[in-house]
Amino acid sequence: MKDVRKRLSLRVWFIVAFLFLLLAPSMIVLVVTIPSSPNRHAQQPEGIQYTGMILNHVGSWTDRAWQSRLRALLSASSVQVRLLDSKNKTIFTYTPGQEEKKKSENYPQSNLLANEMNLYIDHPSVWMVQKHFIYERNKLVGIAEIRAPFLVNGPPVNTQAHQSFHGWLTNGPGGFYLWIFCFATAFSLIMVWIGKSFVSKMKGMSQAARKISLGDFEISLPTSAIREVNELSISLSMMRDHLNAALLRRDEIEQEKRIMIASIIHDLRTPIFTIIGHLEGMQKGIAERPEKVAEYLKICMDKSLLLNQLVSDLFVFSRLDNLDQPLHLEHVDWVLLIHQVLEGFQLMASEKNVELVHQHIDSSILLSADPQLLTRAISNLLDNALHYTPKNGSITLRSTMENHQLLFAIEDTGSGFQAVDLEHIFKPFYRGDKSRNRSTGGVGLGLAITQRIVQAHKGTISAANSESHGAVISIHLPLV
Repeated sequence: MKDVRKRLSLRVWFIVAFLFLLLAPSMIVLVVTIPSSPNRHAQQPEGIQYTGMILNHVGSWTDRAWQSRLRALLSASSVQVRLLDSKNKTIFTYTPGQEEKKKSENYPQSNLLANEMNLYIDHPSVWMVQKHFIYERNKLVGIAEIRAPFLVNGPPVNTQAHQSFHGWLTNGPGGFYLWIFCFATAFSLIMVWIGKSFVSKMKGMSQAARKISLGDFEISLPTSAIREVNELSISLSMMRDHLNAALLRRDEIEQEKRIMIASIIHDLRTPIFTIIGHLEGMQKGIAERPEKVAEYLKICMDKSLLLNQLVSDLFVFSRLDNLDQPLHLEHVDWVLLIHQVLEGFQLMASEKNVELVHQHIDSSILLSADPQLLTRAISNLLDNALHYTPKNGSITLRSTMENHQLLFAIEDTGSGFQAVDLEHIFKPFYRGDKSRNRSTGGVGLGLAITQRIVQAHKGTISAANSESHGAVISIHLPLV
């Protein structure tokens, strides 16, 4: 869930996309139409440091010594200089790598106005030409032309073409066309993103939901950067897992139901066949003597009681399983209830010479419980223990209080539970004895009914083996 919270909601994504659609084209057009020089990496022209020396010494232009000093200074640079008098006659020229010439055939002419400068391209350099007209008392006394290079690192630039394109963008329809192009590109990118992050994910989840409806749970659900889409994917994944678990549980219940029906048929059919067989024997005159008739009648009566007990167990189990039977809660003295249950089993225990012992420290332990259901639960445990405890054995019941709970345990001296049976003994009709002989126990509902009674009282029940290898059933119930 933390990962889901970090993702942005669909509303936020739409706002981000809307802002991107509006701002991205405008920003691109703004950057492209910003006025820029065609020569990006030009350095400062070399002639600037010599301008002051030339313009401030007009009277020395004809001085040979001054000209020699200027030539020496200019020899370390690429600057070209031409000085003219008021009649536009060359006084001094300097071109790097050439002898001083009086004529200016090799010096490029310029058509600059007074004190103006311009740039022209001569790759790999861009030359800046400065033309200065010097006046004294409103009279022209000289003209200085200084030609210095800008060093350019980039490729040759068509200045006129650049300015024409820039003007088309800024003053013509080019800016609008560029904005439309950028807008269409941004819109296309947003639609592609929506297709991948939303439409394709929803399509994938629709296909996954269709497979789930057909019972195919081996599917992978897509994730998305959109929070709502990702939450929907997680919900579908949880639904898939829960539905799969429910179907597996349904199959288990169907399997248990088939086993239960088969067990009921078996346990009903056996005593019924016994009763029918003995009644047919009496009808045919096989039992002629009164003693034999009494024996047959006793067998029929025992089997009838067995059928009655089975039907009663089934009735109680079905009501507890469907939670149709409400609990009639009242204050119950646990010690007294155990004493009353033990009295009902004393005769059966004495027939096998089994000792019944209830160990408890407190004379009174109060519970809020249904006394009839608790009596039924303890009776089931005692009946089960007596069936599996050999002659001359013992059954010990222990009752203690701890952490506002009743801790009850019943331990016998029988052979205990098999390891494979411990996980299943509370299942309906499950019996570790595969022979399903009635003489070794009931029909497999006693422990299942006991578990449901304990759970209805918000308690827990468990089974284990004691150190002496006897069976131990433990129950925890809340006190008043």
